[in-house]
Amino acid sequence: MEALIRRVLFLGYLLATAFYFYVRIAFTLDVHWVWYSWLVLFFELWGSTSVVLFAFVLTRTGGGPEKKPVTGIKIIRALIPCYKEGLDIVKPTVTGALTAPVPEGYTKHVYLLDDGRDDEKRKWIESLQQTNPLVHYRIRPKKPNQVNGKSTNMNYTLRYLYGPPDNEEQVYETDGERNNAKEELIAVFDADQICGHDFFMRALSAMGECALLLTPQCFHNVPPYIDVFNHTNTQFYEYMLPALDTWGCVSCTGTNYLLRSDAIKAMGYFAEDAVNEDYVLSLMLKRHGFKSKYLREYLAAGEAPEDLRNIFKQRSRWCKGHMQVMMGPRNPLTDRRLPLIGKIFYSIGNLSYLCCAFCTPIFLIIPVLTIWLGIYPIDITEEGVYAFAVYYFVLVFTLTLSGNIGHSFRLWLSTISNNMFWFTYLKAFWSVFNKKIRKKDVVFKATDKAVSVVANKSVMDSVVSVKEKKENKDKTKEHGGDVPSFQSVDRSEATSVTSSVSSAEEETSEVSRSCCGFLSEELGPKALKAKLTGQGGELWMNIIVLLLSGSTAVAGFVTLDTSGRRGGHDVVQVVSIFWAIYNTVPCFFFLHYALFQFRGMKTVVTLGSIVAIISVVSSFVVLVLKSRVVHHYTDVVDHSFMFYEAQRSGVLPESNRIPWRQDSGLLDQTVDGESLVGGYYDAGDTVKFGLPMAVATSFLAWGLIDFNNGYSANQVVVGRDTIKWATDYFIRAHTAKNEFYAQVGRGTVEHKQWDRPEVLLMDKERIGMMINETHPGSDVAGSTAAALAAASILFRDVDFDYSEELLEHAIDLHEFARKFKGFYSDSIDDVGFFYKSNEYRDDLAWGAMWLHLATEEEQYLDLGKKFMTQLLKDDLGKLKGQAVDWNNVAQPACLLLYRVTSEDKYRDCVEDYVETWTKKVTSTPNGLAYIDHGDDTTSLRDTGNTAMLAFAYANEMDHKGRSKSKRWTYECWGMLQIRYMLGDGGDSFVVGYGKNYPTHIHHRGSTCPDSPDLCDWPTHDSDVPNRHTLLGALVGGPDQNDVYRDERWDIKQSEVALDYNAGFTGALARLARIQSHSGFGQCYHGDGVIDWFRVIDLPN
Repeated sequence: MEALIRRVLFLGYLLATAFYFYVRIAFTLDVHWVWYSWLVLFFELWGSTSVVLFAFVLTRTGGGPEKKPVTGIKIIRALIPCYKEGLDIVKPTVTGALTAPVPEGYTKHVYLLDDGRDDEKRKWIESLQQTNPLVHYRIRPKKPNQVNGKSTNMNYTLRYLYGPPDNEEQVYETDGERNNAKEELIAVFDADQICGHDFFMRALSAMGECALLLTPQCFHNVPPYIDVFNHTNTQFYEYMLPALDTWGCVSCTGTNYLLRSDAIKAMGYFAEDAVNEDYVLSLMLKRHGFKSKYLREYLAAGEAPEDLRNIFKQRSRWCKGHMQVMMGPRNPLTDRRLPLIGKIFYSIGNLSYLCCAFCTPIFLIIPVLTIWLGIYPIDITEEGVYAFAVYYFVLVFTLTLSGNIGHSFRLWLSTISNNMFWFTYLKAFWSVFNKKIRKKDVVFKATDKAVSVVANKSVMDSVVSVKEKKENKDKTKEHGGDVPSFQSVDRSEATSVTSSVSSAEEETSEVSRSCCGFLSEELGPKALKAKLTGQGGELWMNIIVLLLSGSTAVAGFVTLDTSGRRGGHDVVQVVSIFWAIYNTVPCFFFLHYALFQFRGMKTVVTLGSIVAIISVVSSFVVLVLKSRVVHHYTDVVDHSFMFYEAQRSGVLPESNRIPWRQDSGLLDQTVDGESLVGGYYDAGDTVKFGLPMAVATSFLAWGLIDFNNGYSANQVVVGRDTIKWATDYFIRAHTAKNEFYAQVGRGTVEHKQWDRPEVLLMDKERIGMMINETHPGSDVAGSTAAALAAASILFRDVDFDYSEELLEHAIDLHEFARKFKGFYSDSIDDVGFFYKSNEYRDDLAWGAMWLHLATEEEQYLDLGKKFMTQLLKDDLGKLKGQAVDWNNVAQPACLLLYRVTSEDKYRDCVEDYVETWTKKVTSTPNGLAYIDHGDDTTSLRDTGNTAMLAFAYANEMDHKGRSKSKRWTYECWGMLQIRYMLGDGGDSFVVGYGKNYPTHIHHRGSTCPDSPDLCDWPTHDSDVPNRHTLLGALVGGPDQNDVYRDERWDIKQSEVALDYNAGFTGALARLARIQSHSGFGQCYHGDGVIDWFRVIDLPN
């Protein structure tokens, strides 16, 4: 069952990982420094590879080769290599090996291999030999430039016993005939590893035909729960090795193992040129086809180093050994004699060390760079949050899955405590790499052990018999304790007086000491100097990380902006705060141990774990609740074109995608009875107003021309059809050279009725209202000329004849507008109540510039300069301070003039306007740039049009090589404004898109139910949402406090119109293009506590 769960979990992790990294690449790389984001992604992939291999290994459980007694063995030789360890360390180890029984018919020899040449140890062994001739004391000749003294020490005795391996001459002396290696085993114990009473009995009964049988290590001097430096032992001995056993890839750990003598002789004995002879032994066994086995029974107890310097020296040696193999000819990945599974599994250790050495510092520095310098590694998006949540959950479950709660906790703690070793591993990697380049050897450094005063019998009692283990296990179950699934060492019976035990005893006495006395003795200058001196770079690196992460969390909290104006990037800062807090936890563990060792460590570990868990959970809560939505701008462009289809008047085509719209306005005509069918209804009514329709059409065409690469191929086709629906109507409305029907329907009459257009205009003849020589309208004629000229550019490559027709009408209309000047609101009285114009020189300049772009004739450029120069001399006249809309196209005209001429006055005309909006216009609390005109002017139309102008001007700056900072500033401002409309401000203002979009739109057609149901003013007044979704419509928008009333009666806020969506659509297309390259991430790049790297100049 466990194997099945592990396999399902492995598959789940693979799927979660694949999904997460797909989302990371697709949705989270939108940052300014893309290389930095890819770098972080690389290290994430690297780290996940290690977890994938871990999960894959654990898909097998149940043990490897069958447990059965060893055969053909007569003699066991226990080797105990030592160096500087004191007799108090060595004595219980030798005694344990001597007194541990072996099966009947076996002979056991014990060898103390003393590289330290200690007379005290020699004399003690000699005293034992007087009663037991099977104990031996051996020293070897000094060998210069040795890499691994332990291997050299053991090999000296092995050669003495068995002679040289094949193809090697005898170097050392031999005592008579050599022993028969095929009939013997060797047992290896480190000097501090005390052999349990049942070691040989249990190991020999399970070894079978294997060449190696390994048993796990445990330590009698450190409590497992609070041993923050050895939590990985649970992972390795309880899960990795049992699983590796089933794969036939047991990794030797250097002590507590049995090894066939003929096998080690056949392989040339232990590797003397390797720092980790045990790791190399594993590779050699696999390479030569020998089987290895792991027996998950704790049959020996050792002593872990307690001094910090020795702890890190030990870890450094382990890492150096793996790096030495990785960088040398024994690299398992390049070893042709290793099977594929061996290549992979024996490389896991190398990969793990490298991951810790290189990935950990990257993830430590990320929150620091984010908060202090505003350099973001990823763009936190909604998709990314959910993908990461799934990935992280499966990751933690994969790393901590266990039927034992205590194991699960220690497995999780190992992910935290590993953060303390990254600097050690990094130094070890560099040491080996540097020596490899310089062709120098990496030297073995033994780990010093703490001094223990232990009685031999007490030490032997620390490793209990199998029978006692079972009894203890049953007793523990009765008391509901943390029971492992294997027989374990009963450490409670160990009576060694180690520093840890002393510390634990002293902990209770602290209560009686005064606070001042405690602080003076433990944390006074002398005490600190004694405790911290000589602890190496690890101490100072942990202090640096603690101070850096702690100050980062504080700085992030102090500078946190919760106004919502940062478009979701406040979430990045909040997550970075929790991340920085999480990173302090291992540092606290380290420093507490440096100062107090195990005294109070249980409390520290518990509190630190709680802080770490709270940090992780809080980060996820913030991410889920406040993550920035990834807006699919391309989809919104589609929706916006759908809105225009819903506004169509006339005979709808077969391609009509609005099922609740039918033919309408079929009797619209001129005074002569000529058809004026077609065009668009202006807003939520049935009137066709000429000026806003013309400006909206010109803006749609402008967007398709300037931001063509932001539209899909299909959207370009749909966009042309949308424009053609208007331009076809304009052509029909241009009934003579100096005659243009600028309006159909009277707003003062039709606005009093509430019904479907199809019903209101059924059988109703509407006579259009025209402008002519006696009733001019330079504004509507000029902007209509602009729309027709811009459209002619769009159709030039797809329908040349139609393009020419459009251009011909544009030329005539512009000439008509120039010759007969006046406002069309003065000529058509009804329009004055709705679209009263106060300037037409901007329309004339706008039309002239599009004619110039369409014809390339200089006369139109001169006309554009003429009208705009006049307007600029008047300081924009009555347009000063007005937003770009149906009544003001001055700044868009200036943009075209600047594009063609590069003259500063036209640049300044546009830039002054954009600068005002980006930096001086008041913003709502949630970030919408808002100008309160004190009338019914809508907020989102003005901002949307300005956003499009800002994008177009930024594009122009890019083409002309202007300031990148300003360009990015304008693009970011425009992006934030459009995103506000899509929902970043709280709610969406685009019908049918985003969260909480408007549902009570002031729009007749979408409000009314399907025929034949009645639709009238009571329908308008009802609280029932619009029966049909007016997809893509941008509503008027909120007030200066972000308050939006989703009520039909609030025309200013809930109405929709042709010109509301025009600039908005073009801006969306530009965003679609930016999103696929480098978009939102640049907007807050460098916006940290220190703004050295800030690239835009928007107010905070």
